Amino acid sequence: MQTIKKYIQLPLLIISFVIISMSTAHSAVEEKDRLLVIPLKDKGGVSQDEASLLTNILSTEIYRSGKFTILNRDDMKAVLDEKEFELAMGCDDDNNICLLENVAKLAVNKIIAGDVGKLGRKYIVSIRMINEDGENEIMERESCVCEIEELDKTMEQISYKLLKYLAGDVERNGAIRVESEPSAAKIYIDGAYSGTTPETIQYVLPGSRELVLKLEGHEDLSKRVDVKAGEEETILVNLEENKPQAYTDSGAGVEFVLVKGGCFEMGDTFGDGGDDEKPIHEVCMGDFYIGKYEVTQGQWEDIMGNNPSDFKKGLNFPVEQVSWDDVQRFIINLNRKTGKNYRLPTEAEWEYAARSGGKREKFAGTNSEFELRRYAWYDSNSGRRSHPVGRKNPNELGLYDMTGNVWERVQDIYNKDAYRKHQSNNPMYTESGPCRVERGGS
Repeated sequence: MQTIKKYIQLPLLIISFVIISMSTAHSAVEEKDRLLVIPLKDKGGVSQDEASLLTNILSTEIYRSGKFTILNRDDMKAVLDEKEFELAMGCDDDNNICLLENVAKLAVNKIIAGDVGKLGRKYIVSIRMINEDGENEIMERESCVCEIEELDKTMEQISYKLLKYLAGDVERNGAIRVESEPSAAKIYIDGAYSGTTPETIQYVLPGSRELVLKLEGHEDLSKRVDVKAGEEETILVNLEENKPQAYTDSGAGVEFVLVKGGCFEMGDTFGDGGDDEKPIHEVCMGDFYIGKYEVTQGQWEDIMGNNPSDFKKGLNFPVEQVSWDDVQRFIINLNRKTGKNYRLPTEAEWEYAARSGGKREKFAGTNSEFELRRYAWYDSNSGRRSHPVGRKNPNELGLYDMTGNVWERVQDIYNKDAYRKHQSNNPMYTESGPCRVERGGS
């Protein structure tokens, strides 16, 4: 009898669970607010098709929350008579009562209306949410100095703000105030377009957020912002102008290549170097420019008025037979002539540039000894003499002869234990010593 009792109870339990679940689901559907999204009005600079598409993005984002029943233009045409529809679509922006009266048949809880237009290079989107009493319950305005295609992010941002308001958890979010010099930089938070500086972005979810600023002619800026609930974080930044990837100093006749900064493993990463190339250690470099080619005999003659080289085969051959002190006098004269502030690269800068921006390269441009002949002059292919600069392949940064041809002087003083004393950022060994570091020779 006990066994029979168990089998009787189980169907009753399942039936009860199904009835309760269906009742709950039915109740949830009934509790959904009905939102009417009126097509955005075109205020100039935007076609009606584009305004309709932006309206659809707004409707879709709100619908995807699963909390609202969305009604749109098609629902208006289906339920309202022709006069009601025309009156509703023609109501002035400040006449919410007109709108409410003519869409009464739709029995909506709230109405979302607004417009989009272009003023100069700036798109402006204005949205208002109207309650059942005809009051503007919330008003949002976003602007974007951007292409029309980027307005999808603007609509997503507005819909997010509306949803947070409707959910009643505005106070549980934070805000970010972003100002930049110069202003008018595009703001992206976690990849979503969020306006232009100066701007206060409301309803940002708490936590670590990625802030990116973009301004034409300037370097992109990226940083993490810790957003706290109910608080506003203020970010003040200076945007750096774009640096040209390469330039030629006409006064010196020298071509320079921009090396973007970064971190890399410096030292004997292949395990076949000397003790003075150890230990392997991470160093981080800032941006810098470096000569595209080795300094030529012609450039030296132009600055110094002499040519100390042994292999005087042409003005495009690298200068050699110059001491570190000779090089310092060359730089002093070069700076006087150009008005610039040139110097030798540090050893860390040289190695970072030679490795194509800190990559794990055994030679400048390649890891293959078989391919080395395409990138460098060395004992077995040079005839034991120098060759014109730039005849072999460059490395990935476009720098020539970083391996081979002639040795290249750097700023650092030589010490076999220098790597043990390097600082982590832009290191240079400057303690006393009789010798200077040379790199890159054949």
